[in-house]
Amino acid sequence: MKKIDPTKSCGGGSSREIVVCGSRGDDERYRLQPLPSGDFEAKPIIARTGVIDGVTGDMHVESKTLGPGVVSNRMMIRLTKSF
Repeated sequence: MKKIDPTKSCGGGSSREIVVCGSRGDDERYRLQPLPSGDFEAKPIIARTGVIDGVTGDMHVESKTLGPGVVSNRMMIRLTKSF
């Protein structure tokens, strides 16, 4: 790594400290920018792919109530074969 003089850019630190400095403009302050509104519609995400010839696999989650105060949360993997 290249040595820099920390006193010139953002203040110094001791020889046992790591000094990281930098600045961004107000519009670039956060790395993740908000998504543009209105470009996306709400719909379920389907994780489905072909496994082998004629067999499709998908994954989904389920939540079933088994009794008073008892809920079973499940991750399901389904394999289907067309005839």
